Amino acid sequence: MRPRRDRLRAALTGVALAGVLGLSTATALVAREHHATRTVALAPAPAALPASVVLPDLPDLPGPGEDSPPVPAPTTAPAAPAPPTAAMTAARQVAGTESAGTPPVLAPIGQPGYAKEPPAASSVAPVRSTLAVSATPGGRPVVRLSDPTDKGAPLHLLVLDHGTGPATGWDRVALEQRPNGTYGWVRAADVTETADPWRVTVLQGRHRVLVWYAHSLMADQPAAVGASATPTPYGVTYVDVLVDTGNPAGAYGRWILGLAAHSDVYQTFGAQNGDALIGLHGTDETDSVGHSVSHGCIRLPNAFAAELAHVIPLGTRVSIEP
Repeated sequence: MRPRRDRLRAALTGVALAGVLGLSTATALVAREHHATRTVALAPAPAALPASVVLPDLPDLPGPGEDSPPVPAPTTAPAAPAPPTAAMTAARQVAGTESAGTPPVLAPIGQPGYAKEPPAASSVAPVRSTLAVSATPGGRPVVRLSDPTDKGAPLHLLVLDHGTGPATGWDRVALEQRPNGTYGWVRAADVTETADPWRVTVLQGRHRVLVWYAHSLMADQPAAVGASATPTPYGVTYVDVLVDTGNPAGAYGRWILGLAAHSDVYQTFGAQNGDALIGLHGTDETDSVGHSVSHGCIRLPNAFAAELAHVIPLGTRVSIEP
């Protein structure tokens, strides 16, 4: 059996739909092991765990569309972590585009006083094409999540806790649901768990993004965050889709790491992002990096976004802090 990293590399590639900031049309390729199902609500869920629903097509809205990563065109990041040097020196082929190339190798750097190592993290992937989620350990399912997701990416969820006592055999996982911070419980027997040494911290007040591998700080780079009227939401979230726009000179640069977090101000970023999801991405407005100017997304230098796209697995913990 091929390693999970290789399977996920082959699972899905694509580019964005036509009409979204000039990105071209292409077909998403889904691996044979995934079934193209959509997330559906099983029953009304308690307030702590909103039911997952398929959103209807929404009309384009004026305003912040340029600042949100387009939902379609997912590409899989490696699910299983690799040592930094090996991961960074491996060029990644993306269907319909040129190779991502061989970016500079990330290596441990000195830790400034504001760099606090985040806790260890792991993610889970379902063993079947759907995953039942309960509001409490042992409770009835209130939603089933599809694998692949409605973005076309393999489903990976950040693990928040492992159940103990009566909850043994259950994992508490973060969900891409409103409100931000929503979580649910899944049976450990229904998922495969992978330890993930990569973690990302966004320090909004300092306009910095820190990237950790195990106990080492691997990057400390400038970033643009949300403006005061459209702030980037605080909290712990995770990477749930990798998008190759195919356009290094575009509004998002070539690479977008979509997050399972939503704007607290907007309900939509236009028809192609009907739930106002935010992400880490490159930018064609290089002068904006280091300032609070976005509609909620985290803008990165394009070269740094490309580095992250080569190493950050789906399900990676992202902590957005003041």
